[in-house]
Amino acid sequence: MTKTILAITIAACCSVTLVAQQAAGVSAQIQVTGNGNGDQAYAAGFMAGWMAAGRVVGKPYSATEVTRSVQTLASGGHINKTTTQLFWQDAEGRTRMETTDDRHRVMIADPIAQLHYNIDMDAMTARKTVVRMAGDSAGKPAGDVSLFASTREAMKDRPHLLVEDPGTQFMNGVSVQGVRVTTTIPVGSIGNDQELKSVTERWYSNDIHALVKTVTSDPRSGTYTYELTNIVRVAPDPALFQVPAGVTMVRPQPFSISVKKNQ
Repeated sequence: MTKTILAITIAACCSVTLVAQQAAGVSAQIQVTGNGNGDQAYAAGFMAGWMAAGRVVGKPYSATEVTRSVQTLASGGHINKTTTQLFWQDAEGRTRMETTDDRHRVMIADPIAQLHYNIDMDAMTARKTVVRMAGDSAGKPAGDVSLFASTREAMKDRPHLLVEDPGTQFMNGVSVQGVRVTTTIPVGSIGNDQELKSVTERWYSNDIHALVKTVTSDPRSGTYTYELTNIVRVAPDPALFQVPAGVTMVRPQPFSISVKKNQ
């Protein structure tokens, strides 16, 4: 899995702009026009990941994604939130994510067919998004990355950021390499009367081409943790990457996507 962080802006009447930032520090810009909805924007984000870093080949696995956030209130109390979802990836780079926290949803992404399915298992309906990418990066296999080097290069013109190398270690059954980014917010920048520092630490594995753990500590919002747990490096059942029987396809709204890889 190539973990993608998305910034999404949806304008009235149908324009969606996304910026996909890869764990490896590579990014792509996507413009979605037409009657795009949130499902289609999400699908475009997946495709941006493949465009930016390439399709993951020969690294099948399954895992559980756990996201936690802890916000400290002025009273001293805390707001704790935890979400989980199941993840599978086959040897050709197809992925499946399944969540049951609020509703039972399944998302299947196929970079070979350039299709994305968003399936509501409660309603037994699905939306299919077709994304056509131009250029030789479409479906190109991904290679190994140096997380620290690529992050440092991507942020070299941002003096308020400190990029450090915390080294390598073995985490949740795979070898990982880390990067630590400290963002300094000077006094007065956002009305603050003291200097603020936000620290993000990311751990990426070339064994499975996935972001295994991220921890962000920010005095404004608290602590956010993403972790890939229960990693099993065995090829998943091919049936997991097919739309389940009995699911009705919902006709999607028309839209178009163009993808540009940042230099």
